Amino acid sequence: MKLNFCLCFGFVFVLLVGVESKRKVTAVMNPNCTLSDCIGRKPNIILVHVKAEGDNDTLHHFWDFTGKPSVLLALTDKNTSVSINWQRFSMGQEQAVTIDPAPQYVYGLVIDKVIEFNDESDQGILNINNTNSSYISLWDTKNFDWSLVNLSNNTGQDAFLTIESTGYKQDNFKKSGNVKIVMTAYGGEEHSESLPHLLHTGNASQLDLTLDNLTAQYPHSRYGLRLITASSDLPDNHTVSVTVRKTMDDEHAPGVFTIAEMLSPAVQEGQCGGYLQWRPVVYVSSGRELTNSTETVQYQVRSPTDPMRALDHTLLYSTLGSRLDNMLVSETNVTFGISEDGFYNKNKYAVWSVMIGYGHPPEEQFSMLVTLVLLIGLGLPAVLILTGTVCIVLRRLQRNKDDLFLSR
Repeated sequence: MKLNFCLCFGFVFVLLVGVESKRKVTAVMNPNCTLSDCIGRKPNIILVHVKAEGDNDTLHHFWDFTGKPSVLLALTDKNTSVSINWQRFSMGQEQAVTIDPAPQYVYGLVIDKVIEFNDESDQGILNINNTNSSYISLWDTKNFDWSLVNLSNNTGQDAFLTIESTGYKQDNFKKSGNVKIVMTAYGGEEHSESLPHLLHTGNASQLDLTLDNLTAQYPHSRYGLRLITASSDLPDNHTVSVTVRKTMDDEHAPGVFTIAEMLSPAVQEGQCGGYLQWRPVVYVSSGRELTNSTETVQYQVRSPTDPMRALDHTLLYSTLGSRLDNMLVSETNVTFGISEDGFYNKNKYAVWSVMIGYGHPPEEQFSMLVTLVLLIGLGLPAVLILTGTVCIVLRRLQRNKDDLFLSR
């Protein structure tokens, strides 16, 4: 029913920028968990359940930092219950999170790896076929020491979660620096406060990732992410791709005239589905200014060799389990930096924002102020030209009439 609605009103959506009305947003961390890992100043289990209630349905946001950072969106009826078996969840087992009745649609994202590669040729392009340790290192995100910084719920309008890690440890290898992730869920349509001011609806979570003062392993280090997505779309004869489209509007992200999107097949077919959307810009200072920025590089989407193994011990596996075999699982990379930007070592800072949403990715529209400026800038000269032309024509007609009168 929900898919048919989106299909029928796909064109109208461009004008409405959304498929829902306002939602009431409430957020709870580790609901009803009594395990020692769930409580204390530094819990080992960090699972936030955000319930965004609309007039006709509810969109559940799950943010998990117990292992690999994961986001799961589940669209359900209003009277749906969510229960969590915390013992099973702590061990990464399936059927730990139960949604009853089953969701109408689910879409999930896992930050699988942090990529560091040695870009000696300064091209800004990751060679995924080069697995030599002198060229690339893949940091499994479950080995970052994630800590809760803050969780807040703004009177039912939005919810914010800040997580950070100040260390990475795998076997005998350690890596210092700060990795911070800020999650936000919204109750309605608006632009986010920080550049690049992504446009969101009440059907999306925003993820802001900051890499601050990481100890680079290579002299020409660049960083990036390996992302895994899973959706309710059937895997047979369906594809997912990352596309970059032009936009005339840079009002909210000055100097950035493109938008990158990773769309599920349902969205590509004009129905409601899952998507990732971001401006292909990375800010290399906390001030987030165009003069202190570089670009992202997007790569081809592929299917993981072993999806179940890739998602093992993640929120998606704990919730969906063996159902992942019948879902569309995709993998892609996004890297930060382009040729001649000085590599990561120049600023030792990078922040990137991405929207994870359900429905259709919102499209930027000119604001009323910009519309008025365009009308005044283009309309006023046109009015003056038209008025001047009319005056000249009338004057000539009057002159011809006077000449005719005198000739008599």
